[in-house]
Amino acid sequence: MTESWSSAVAGAISAAPTGLDLRDAGHLDLARATTEKLLSVCPSLAELDRLEASLLERRNEVPLLVHLAVKLARSRRKVEEIDRIRSESAEPDTRARARQRRVRDVPGARAYPTRRNTPPR
Repeated sequence: MTESWSSAVAGAISAAPTGLDLRDAGHLDLARATTEKLLSVCPSLAELDRLEASLLERRNEVPLLVHLAVKLARSRRKVEEIDRIRSESAEPDTRARARQRRVRDVPGARAYPTRRNTPPR
């Protein structure tokens, strides 16, 4: 583990209860806080993957709440990545949109421009 991980994980391990009760609001709040801390010290999904692998090697020493927090952090990073990819692909190609507008202005033009139905320049 790196130094930034080790202090965050050591603090999480010492603060985590031995058992995990998902109906206990205190446990859920602690899991959320631990997730936020891990996200702050592990900025990438790859680092969270390495952290998870490291914790799994010591699974008997690490409380279940810490494992849950790592899973939640990894899930959040994956969702952020999906959102980033979607927002990048949703940006319209302005040339294609301009071409479609020109084609629509031609009476009887097809939806997809061809040489026959594009307006003269």
